[in-house]
Amino acid sequence: MATLRGLGMPVEALGWDEAFLGTDAEEPEGVAHRIQQVVLGATRLHSSVGIGDNKIRAKIATGFGKPAGIYRLTADTWFEVMGPRPTIDLWGVGSKVSKRLAGLGIDTVEQLAAADTDALVAEFGPRMGTWYGDLGHGRGSAVVDDTPWVARGHSRETT
Repeated sequence: MATLRGLGMPVEALGWDEAFLGTDAEEPEGVAHRIQQVVLGATRLHSSVGIGDNKIRAKIATGFGKPAGIYRLTADTWFEVMGPRPTIDLWGVGSKVSKRLAGLGIDTVEQLAAADTDALVAEFGPRMGTWYGDLGHGRGSAVVDDTPWVARGHSRETT
């Protein structure tokens, strides 16, 4: 993360090996190549970079860039790329949620985008139902928040 922060862009850490970086570059692929070079030089590890017009699309794009590649996913390409895919391919949709969506007749991202918001709210509640509807469109925050994360609690679990 220190290496990424040294690039002079906002960095929002997602974990020890994953982060969002904020840029409004005209050619984000050039920025992505620079990120890969800097990470490789500092860690001797290759990285995949997802480019998106928001964090949802960037996160999903990273999967298409693996291994060690770059992929761009935006509102313009969202339905072409994601529309026919199963809902479980969405970031934040696991097997339980995808099964509940299937129970509503929603199997693909395109069907989720077209789903009635009231039906989603009835199944998942007002917050998550609305969020899943937005997720079907690839909508999400584009703001990279570089505020340091502060632990709110500490587990006593031993693995």
